[in-house]
This record gives sequence, structure tokens and C-alpha cells, in this order.
Amino acid sequence: MKQGLSLGVFALALLSAQACGAQTAPADLVRDAVTALGGADALRGVKSVVLKGEAKHWEPQQSFVAGREPRLLGDSKITVSWQADKGMARSDWERKMYYPFPSLDKFSEIVTPDFGAVSSPKGDAPMSNIRYAAYLREIERASPLLLLKALDAPQKLAPLPDQMLDGKPLPALAFTDGGVRFTILFDKSSALPAAIRSRDDDPIYGDVDYDLVFADWKSVGALKMAHSHVYRLNNFEVGRVAYGEIAVNKDIPAQAFGVREEGRREAKSPAPGAVPYQWVIRRLNLGRFLDSDAVNYPPSSPGLKLVEVAPNVQHVVGGTHNSLIVARKDHLVVFDAPINEWQSRWTIDAAKAKYPGKPVKYLVLTHHHNDHTGGARTYVAEGASVFVAAPNKTYFEAVFRAPHTVKPDELQNNPKQPNVIEFADGMTLKDDGGDIALYRVDNPHAQGMLVGHLVADNIVWVTDIWSPVRDRARSAGFVAFYDALKKHGLAPERIAGGHGGVVPRAEMEAIFAMK
Repeated sequence: MKQGLSLGVFALALLSAQACGAQTAPADLVRDAVTALGGADALRGVKSVVLKGEAKHWEPQQSFVAGREPRLLGDSKITVSWQADKGMARSDWERKMYYPFPSLDKFSEIVTPDFGAVSSPKGDAPMSNIRYAAYLREIERASPLLLLKALDAPQKLAPLPDQMLDGKPLPALAFTDGGVRFTILFDKSSALPAAIRSRDDDPIYGDVDYDLVFADWKSVGALKMAHSHVYRLNNFEVGRVAYGEIAVNKDIPAQAFGVREEGRREAKSPAPGAVPYQWVIRRLNLGRFLDSDAVNYPPSSPGLKLVEVAPNVQHVVGGTHNSLIVARKDHLVVFDAPINEWQSRWTIDAAKAKYPGKPVKYLVLTHHHNDHTGGARTYVAEGASVFVAAPNKTYFEAVFRAPHTVKPDELQNNPKQPNVIEFADGMTLKDDGGDIALYRVDNPHAQGMLVGHLVADNIVWVTDIWSPVRDRARSAGFVAFYDALKKHGLAPERIAGGHGGVVPRAEMEAIFAMK
């Protein structure tokens, strides 16, 4: 289902009736496209573009059922102001979010050649460098001047075989600019660019095609512009922007790109291969992006650390997402694998250092959402078996088989046969060092959600449906968690969370008593 970058941007297209054959040379494809757009002179005359539209975003890896219908995140109104001749852009957003939490968010993204900033009613703040790089890439992807750049730099073009879009082979070429490689697909009958594709890495899906697909071409002055931008991640539509108004060479006040001093910091765009584009783009769509180059924790934080909950139980905290390490007689069990390979590698190394001689034998995944499973492949590469609640086994077996050649991870470099163990309602991992009971929980967040009970220490682990310390409301997820404890006769001494911290049961009871 659906995708779009936190910029929305634009796209121009061609007018030519000449069909682009599969054998057409790249330079000819570009030349015909530029002619159809209105010609090189008209494109060189573009100084500014202002677009106003409405957007929707979806996230497939936050679905209720793994691998099924992507979750609708929200509806947005967007205005993009692009000062092409000065290399500046501004995206003004009004976002009505439905998931993960209902809210109305208003903010602006401002990018200049020197800095990137985010402006909101709370003030101005510098963009992280990875967000700055992602914004620049996505503006170039949809820019009317991308084809003009390609026309002026034929040495950066490379021929490609026909590429598939909507089940049809289309003529295509590769264009590399500043280390970013785009695949441009052309409509055979109109010569219009049908889509701009990049090959990205995704921690869950592996190598993915990320497409901006153009439609609804209309004349804007002497040019043709696409008024529909659809963003796709493989076969999932993750964003859709419908532009109702587009103006070329409209005056944009200089103050539109002004940022208060606290929001200004020199931008340093990382090398393209170092930018986790899909994490940045789709967490922005979700409204939950931590604007940090560290990705896993804020710049002001010292980073991840272990906090002892019991002598054999360590809480991995300090970032946005937590894990739990449980030491047993001769091995270790870890709950959840948040975000990416880096955090999983840190957690595995910290666990081994804390408990020497004990390998990580089991990984328990509370549910399938990508922010809590993005590092799961690292544990499989480590040799760990993976426990999940039904119906998630098939989904994770596909995750562990997915090729990661764009950005090879440990499992790509050292393949292991995954051992995914699924249970229907509950199971117990028995051990002389202490049993761990796993229970499947009916809830509104994700099918196949589980909670874990460390029997000897009487600690329960829960993720997302309730976050101890952080969440103070009697939400539907909290009630589902509370009811599950009662159903299974659990009276934990403490509750530890995949977000938040650790609290005594009395705090949970106080929340349940709220009206």
C-alpha cells in the first residue's frame, strides 16, 4: 500500500508522442524526455516551483497482521516551495496522524546549501545529517531538473535492460549524481518518465525497489508536470501525494528559508551508502523519527547501557527502544531486537561481556513491527533460535532469507539456517537457571503479540501495548495487557518495557483503577 517522503516534491514530464523502444540509447531517452517536458530552454528557465497538495502515508511493517495490509498512518496537507536557482526548499506540513498516536502535527522542513532545519511551534532545530541527505535525495528524485541534469551529463548515464512497472517492461537507464544512483523508467507511448527508482536497503525486507511513480500529467505554463506522486516500496504503496496547485517561477519570500539561530548548524551530508534512507523516510512518515545521526539514541545521550533489574537480568536502555537480557545456566536469552544491526551487535557484545562464556542461544520477538525486529537477523547470524507467537513464523523465515546485497549485514556475509519456533498460545523455556514463560496476548496493536514472564524473578516483559514509566493512560493496549496477566494468573513483582523503564506492579494497578 503506500509511501511518500517528508517533502512531497514535484515532477515534470514530457509531451513527445515518440515511443521509447527497449534499444533506445540512454542519451536519446533523456533528449526525448527533455523535449517532451517543454525543452531544455524552458527547463533552464525554471527558477522556482510551489506545489500545494494532500497526502496519505502507510507503513507495511507496522501492519496488524505480519505481511498483510499496511497501516494507514495519517492524512496530510503539504506545501512545497522550491527555489531552484538558489538550491533551497521548504516543505510545510499539517499532518493528522491516526497511528501510532492520534495527533495534529504542524512543522516545516527547510533546506539550504548550508544547513537543514525543522521549524515547529516549539522552535527551530537542526536536521540530522542523515535527514538532510534523505531530503536532498528525494527532492532530486522528483525534481523537474533531474532529466536536465542527465541531459547535461551524458557521461553519468548507463544503459539498462527494460525494467518492470505494474507488470509491464519499460525502457530505462541509470543516472548517477553525487553518488546517488537513480533508475529512470520511461513510458513507451508518451516518453514521459513513468517512475524514478532507487535500490535501497531495508533491515526487514533486504534489497528493495523504492519508486516514485508519476501520473496525472497536466500543463503548467510551457511545461508538463505530474500532479500525482505515488511512492512504492516493492509492491507496497507507502505514500500518495495529489497536488491541486502547482506554480512555476512564483516569487517566494526570502524569509521563507530563514531559520532562527538555534536551528542553524552546518550540514554535512554523509556518503550515500551510509544513509539509512528507508529508516529515515518511513519513520518520518510515521511521525516517530529520532532526528539523530546516531539513529538509536539522541546526541545528548551517552548511548546504550545495561541496567541491572536482577543479578541475571539486564535492561538495555539509553536509546529509543529497549531489550532485555536474561542469563540462564549455560546460555543467554534476549527479548526483542530493535532498530538495526548496530544495536543488536552492541547488545550481544554487552551480554557476552557481562556473562562470559554464555552464548546467546535464544531471541524472543514480542511482535513483528520493524522498530523492534530490525536487528533480528544479527541474532540468527550469531546462531540463536528465534521464538515467536502465531502466526509470525512464516513472515520471519522470509525475513531471514531475504538478500541484503545493497548493504550486506552479518547474516548476508555468514549465512545460517534460521530456526524459528512458533507457539499458539503459550510455552515455557525450562532451565535450571530459571524458567521463562511466554504468553500470546490478544490486543489492538499486533496479531501474534507475546509477553514474557521470568518466573524465578517474577518479572514480566512487555513491549508497545504498554510502556512502563512512559505511559500513564488506561489505553486499550494497557487493558489488553492487564487482562492477559489476570487470565494467566500472573502477579508480577515488576514490569519491564520495550520502551520506558521498570515499575512495580502497584503502578500498573493504579493505572488500571483510573477512569
